[in-house]
Amino acid sequence: MSNDESPTAPAPLGNGYLPSVMAWQRSADAVRRALMDPWICRFGGGVPLDS
Repeated sequence: MSNDESPTAPAPLGNGYLPSVMAWQRSADAVRRALMDPWICRFGGGVPLDS
């Protein structure tokens, strides 16, 4: 890189990237809750603690 070149920013990921990542996190959280609620009900006294 010569001295007259300025560093460039990385290319953007696209307009739909962030909403798709957020949707994936919400769906992963829903799966986690669905899998954990029966365990919490059994070993946590019968009531889901995160509801």
